[in-house]
Amino acid sequence: SALTGRIVCDTYLSCKELSSNSTNYSLSHLSQTLLNVQRIELPQVDVPHYFGSSSNILQLSRHTLTDSQLTQRLMLHVQALPLTKQLTNIAGNIWQRTLRGHRAERNEYLLLHEF
Repeated sequence: SALTGRIVCDTYLSCKELSSNSTNYSLSHLSQTLLNVQRIELPQVDVPHYFGSSSNILQLSRHTLTDSQLTQRLMLHVQALPLTKQLTNIAGNIWQRTLRGHRAERNEYLLLHEF
């Protein structure tokens, strides 16, 4: 697998856990509220139409690149990696488990270390 040995940060889960003032965690909503960037929605049913010409494929790839950059900016804005690393050090569990949002397991590790 290409991800073996690498840390994977799901920004959806991270924003859900670390940004409690929001009720909608879509990329469009979070980029608008946290980054003040308007994201253009591209319905999935329209994606096959973009493969008709090379200019449309280029437009689709630019949209995908923009979404990737927004995701990275969101991760940096909510400071997902430093905060989850601190939580992992305090709880004593595995960093990847913290990034996946295993809150109950983290609490269990905290209780084990405390008592």
